Amino acid sequence: VIAFGAVLTYRDIEHTRFGMVSRFFYLVASLTLSIPMTIAYYRNRESTASGDELVVNVIGLYALLALGECCFVPFPRSAARASSSDSEDTVMPQKKRLSRSAILTLLKPYFWPDHTAESAAINRIRAIMT
Repeated sequence: VIAFGAVLTYRDIEHTRFGMVSRFFYLVASLTLSIPMTIAYYRNRESTASGDELVVNVIGLYALLALGECCFVPFPRSAARASSSDSEDTVMPQKKRLSRSAILTLLKPYFWPDHTAESAAINRIRAIMT
């Protein structure tokens, strides 16, 4: 879990994709790891090894840092908010869209497969049945 969190943090250093859902799952993952481990350590404290305390402290520190990161890192600015606050005169570019006929042309092989030597009828029956 710690390595996974480190990889995600490394890939998004500026936290451009660190929204509400990401924060929630990041915090849940760190707490899911730290709380049961801490409880298990303190229940079996007499039979633990010397390195166990170090591991529990590192995991606890990780959970505290994740909590701090989720609470104090500012939310990313969306493109719509950034462009509207920068200048009011700028017009947002229109998204390029495919027409219905273009979409149907792209999806035609899935709904009506081309005929081959002997399997045209079978392939078309399969397409209709799905």
